[in-house]
This record gives sequence, C-alpha cells and structure tokens, in this order.
Amino acid sequence: MTPLFAASIYWHFPLLILVFALVYSGTHHDRWDRILREAAGWVVKITGFLVLVGVTLYALSSWL
Repeated sequence: MTPLFAASIYWHFPLLILVFALVYSGTHHDRWDRILREAAGWVVKITGFLVLVGVTLYALSSWL
C-alpha cells in the first residue's frame, strides 16, 4: 500500500474535530457567538492534544 493511500484516513480529522467541537459547544450554549467561541477553543485544545500525542509517539518510536 502506498503512503498516500495509507494516510488518507487523516483527511477526516479536521472535519471530525470541527463537528465534535460544534456539537459539544451547542449543547452548552444557545447563542451562536458563544457556541463559535467555545468551539474554537475546543478545536485548539483537541488539535494541540493530538499533536502532542503524535510528537510523543514519534519521539518514542525513534528513541526506542
């Protein structure tokens, strides 16, 4: 399997993160400005967490 096709599942991550953040924020707020503000915060938090996990796993795999 070529690397291009192996990495194609990762194209869904941004959409999945955005939908999760909007739905989660929508359950807590009624106004669109608050929903979008909290969703933007969640997008940053989730993306940062996934990047941290990816960098940690890459570092561990190259170190071990």
